[in-house]
Amino acid sequence: SRNLLNQIWKQEPHFLFDNNYLKAQENKEKDFFKTWKEWSSPVIEYNEELTHFYPTNGSSEAIREVIYQLKNRKRRLVIFKYDYEGYKAFAMACGLKFVEIDKEEYKKFKFKDNDTLIFSHPASYDGNLWGDYDNLMKSLSEKKTQVYVDLCYVGTIAKDYTINLKYKNIEGLFISLS
Repeated sequence: SRNLLNQIWKQEPHFLFDNNYLKAQENKEKDFFKTWKEWSSPVIEYNEELTHFYPTNGSSEAIREVIYQLKNRKRRLVIFKYDYEGYKAFAMACGLKFVEIDKEEYKKFKFKDNDTLIFSHPASYDGNLWGDYDNLMKSLSEKKTQVYVDLCYVGTIAKDYTINLKYKNIEGLFISLS
C-alpha cells in the first residue's frame, strides 16, 4: 500500500484537491448533467432557463440544502402526504413551517405567496406518475408559489410519458442515480 501511494503522489495529483470546496469533480459534473439531460430527454420537457447545476451526494443532500434556504427566506413548505419522508424530516430539523396536504385536495388548498411546494414525480411512494400533475402546475403558475420537482424516479416507468418542466414557477429539480 505504501509503495502504491508513493507512486501516486509522485504523479502530483494535487489538481484533484485544488477546488474541492466547489464540490466539483474536475468539471466532470457538467458532462454528467449533460448526459443525464440527454438520457432523460425522451420523457422530460426542460425549461432551458434552469441553467445552474450543482452536484451533491445524492438528491437528499440537495433537498436538505433547499429546505434550509426556505427557512432562511421565511417561506412555508407544502408537501404531499405519503411523499418522500425526507421533506418533512428536514423541515422539522430546521424548524421550517410546513403543511402536509392530500394530493386530491390541492384544488381546495389555499396556497400562499410565500409557499414552496416540493414533491416527487414520479412519486417516491409508488413510482407512478400523477395524472393531475399538469393541472396542478397550471393552477400554481398563476400564483407566486415556488415549485421544486423531485425527479429521482424518472426511468422507473415502463410506458411512454412526458413530464413538462417548462412551468415558470419551477425553481429547481432534484435528480439521483440511487
